[in-house]
Amino acid sequence: MLTRERTIEHLGVNIPLDIAVLTDRIRASIEAGRYETREARAVAKLARPGDVILEVGAGIGFLSCYCAKVAMASKVVAYEANPELLPVIRRLHDMNGVAVDVRNAILADRDGEAPFYIAAHFWGSTTRRTRRALAEISVPMTPVMSVMAEVRPDVVIIDIEGGEHDLISAIDALDARAVVMELHARVLRPDELNGVFTRMFALGYAYSCDVSGGPIVAFERIAPVRARTAGAA
Repeated sequence: MLTRERTIEHLGVNIPLDIAVLTDRIRASIEAGRYETREARAVAKLARPGDVILEVGAGIGFLSCYCAKVAMASKVVAYEANPELLPVIRRLHDMNGVAVDVRNAILADRDGEAPFYIAAHFWGSTTRRTRRALAEISVPMTPVMSVMAEVRPDVVIIDIEGGEHDLISAIDALDARAVVMELHARVLRPDELNGVFTRMFALGYAYSCDVSGGPIVAFERIAPVRARTAGAA
């Protein structure tokens, strides 16, 4: 539903359409009701009211807003590597009256700085150098295990344009009830795609056929959390 203020309501979230980072392609996806719809539906099936949700790759803030406003999470922490998107995220959150802890960093296995490659369509920006990159910036890294210990999420959402393999590989143990992830087959090698599943299984998760669809894959925890032993892959 389009309003006078040039906003559109999508799955219960109001999205402003005058955001500078919205290319015609992204705006068309929002107006057609396709934007992150599969991710939101996966969250709707897995999240419970009162959950703590960690999102890695916040984009314009739609999904973190959905988690707070529609899925009724008690706390949402959202990480976004592209600093230019932070004011966009906060505007969308303010418009919808939600409070989300938004942080600018790349989750990794250590502290430091890492290159981040900006694409024409913000959803294509990535930690991996690609031919689509228009610019390279430096972004702070935060150890993912420190974040997991601090936030203690019930549900983790990951959409980081090919960075999912490196992120999952950096996780030693995870006690979230569910993980929703977009796999980017155009960026990851076949062995890396396989490695995501192998690592999730090793962490005690099962692939959820009922929730997964297309590039959106969901995992549900089936085994007690156990730290990775020294020297394990």
